[in-house]
Amino acid sequence: LSPVSGVVCQFGKIESGKILQTKGHFFSLEELLTSYLQSHFSQFVDGDFINLYLSPADYRRVHMPTAGKLINAIYVPGKLFPVNCWAAENIPNLFSQNERLVILFEGESGPFVMVMVGAMMVSGICAKFTGVVKTNSGIQEFNYQNLPIIYEQGAEIGHFQFGSTVIMLFPKDELMLIDNLGTGK
Repeated sequence: LSPVSGVVCQFGKIESGKILQTKGHFFSLEELLTSYLQSHFSQFVDGDFINLYLSPADYRRVHMPTAGKLINAIYVPGKLFPVNCWAAENIPNLFSQNERLVILFEGESGPFVMVMVGAMMVSGICAKFTGVVKTNSGIQEFNYQNLPIIYEQGAEIGHFQFGSTVIMLFPKDELMLIDNLGTGK
């Protein structure tokens, strides 16, 4: 289940800790996740990713792609560059430079990360468990590991106040991508 009604910009393997931003341009998984998730970093180094772009005209609510327990979230302050196709092709390390809310879940088949990336004119990222996160207010960590916060598949977990981007990260062999012939790869 897609977490948003946006456009899939990129998807594929995270290769040696690098994620494809656009043709020929990569950004670092380590910079995207920040040092706060370093204990989970190795699980995603050779995993899979999906980058979904939401235009200002799209439905900007974010939903759970699968059921999962909320473990923690980290708000990382940053730039507010646009996240459209032009920006992805021309701004190096775009998604690890922009402000973002990095959310770690434990699903039925293992952990997964959802990154809500802020952008120009977003004016805020809002999650059900944090409320509106004040733009560039400093790093904020929200630890829910010992709380029984579980979201069912399809449940709304947050929204953007304008268009933006959601990046999903999965450990190696956790995500089956479907090719255009309908077979798993």
